[in-house]
Amino acid sequence: MNKSIVYTDHSALKHLFAKKDSKARMLRWVLLPLKFTFKVIDTKGAENLAADHLSRLENPHQNFAKVMQKFGVTHRLATSYHPQTNGQVEVSNRGLNCILKRTVVENRASWSDKLDDALWAFRTAYKTQIGCTSYKLVYEKACHLPIELEHKAYWALKHVNFDLQTASDHGKVQLNELHDQAYENSLINKEKTKRLHDTKIKDRVFNIGD
Repeated sequence: MNKSIVYTDHSALKHLFAKKDSKARMLRWVLLPLKFTFKVIDTKGAENLAADHLSRLENPHQNFAKVMQKFGVTHRLATSYHPQTNGQVEVSNRGLNCILKRTVVENRASWSDKLDDALWAFRTAYKTQIGCTSYKLVYEKACHLPIELEHKAYWALKHVNFDLQTASDHGKVQLNELHDQAYENSLINKEKTKRLHDTKIKDRVFNIGD
């Protein structure tokens, strides 16, 4: 067999070959590659830490930032793997949890099978906080079932705009207006919630010794 050279960015392989006192489990894996003639070369690009350095060379955040800039979208970050820091994520998860509780009923193990239906119901449900559905906020139009669209198809063809650039610009303007409207509705809802909360607050007088 011809000699092969393996290029790797993980120094753990070299450590295995050089290790003298190993346990039986480790020896089982070490002896397997010894049947072949090859040489391990570590490709230097960064220090071999917990994560390999080749994965650190790719930076998808730069491409993602370009896409956000192209479409004029503001990307608001929350702490990774800790959605409790994002109030909107908490509210969304609570809503999905309520839907799943009512759909799985007794067989709770089947929650993953009902997740797609729960997500669809959540996205197409009217949200008082934003004054519309999440689906409309993303796609700029209300969600209609195929049976609802059948009688509207011919009317839509008469008014459709085949100029893609003009239609795209018009859609962006409408979507921005919809986002502004949803933001205003969320502020109004917060004020209503605060007023309702304030009405339930009772003035209490505390004296010494209470």
